[in-house]
Amino acid sequence: VGGGPAGSTAGNVLAKGGKKVLIVDKEKFPRKKLCGGMLTEKTIQILKKIDISLDDVIDSSYKTFSIYHSELGEICTYSHETRKTYFVRREIFDNYLLDKAKESGCDFIGENKVTEILKVDRGYEIRTDQGKEFFCEYLIGADGANSLVRKTITRKTIKSRYTIAIEADVSYEDLKCFAEKEVFPKIYFGNLKHGYGWVFPKKDFAVVGIGGVVSKNKDNLAHIFRAFLISVLKENANPEEYEISGFPVPFQNFMPRPAKERCFLVGDAAGFVEPITGEGIYFAILSGKLAAESILGTSADSACQYNKLAKKQIMKFLKQGNMVKKYFSWTRFFLMR
Repeated sequence: VGGGPAGSTAGNVLAKGGKKVLIVDKEKFPRKKLCGGMLTEKTIQILKKIDISLDDVIDSSYKTFSIYHSELGEICTYSHETRKTYFVRREIFDNYLLDKAKESGCDFIGENKVTEILKVDRGYEIRTDQGKEFFCEYLIGADGANSLVRKTITRKTIKSRYTIAIEADVSYEDLKCFAEKEVFPKIYFGNLKHGYGWVFPKKDFAVVGIGGVVSKNKDNLAHIFRAFLISVLKENANPEEYEISGFPVPFQNFMPRPAKERCFLVGDAAGFVEPITGEGIYFAILSGKLAAESILGTSADSACQYNKLAKKQIMKFLKQGNMVKKYFSWTRFFLMR
């Protein structure tokens, strides 16, 4: 359930392994997906392991990025010749991964929102808002931060940790942060608590955004975003002309055991988001791959196998990030540089 990077990766690996796979999504692809669209080097490398090259869909790449603080100004600029950041347009990137899954043998049905999931003997029955019904031996929930599949495993989500990201696509001619300097990604701390702002350059425009924990910020995040947007715009630019959109990010709601009884959660549905940066695409692809490999593996209990792999390869990094994250809300942390 879900045809984004997590679902497409899982489907791709399963189909190559000989399984009959159906991917169901509520949207028609290609579809617009709100996201900064940043890929790290490790994301590129894990896709290569499943024979997927992104040469045709990379929008831009940069070997440099900068970190700023609202009170202290520029903190540092970091460059590395091989550890680049890559940027994609998600409607193109996601559709590309879905096409690769279909090429490997997956069936796909779009414009069908899953509305009901029933546990039955040796699997699950799935029903959609368009009246379609399916039976599956294995169910993979790749249906995002508001996952319906997640509720088959747990009802527990910690609402105090809900995070909202808000962004807008901004033309380069209106941005002052690139007026006199080389174009590369910029990250801003101090504008909000337990979160950060960003300006991510694409080929034809830049994505300006913020993401933060709702309960930790007294001011409305939309107001905080507007102030941040104005701070990076030139004086003669009009912030009202840009369309602003928001989306949930499942910070600190990761599942310690994301699989149970032939039901597997991957990506945002499992809460697999890097706690400091909000990076989700890497963990979506990695968890989709691990879930598929667990189903294809020799273990009698594929859910137990996936839980072990997720603990070893994903959970420890999320826990480390949670421990460090609080320091990025302290101004004195940046003074220690």
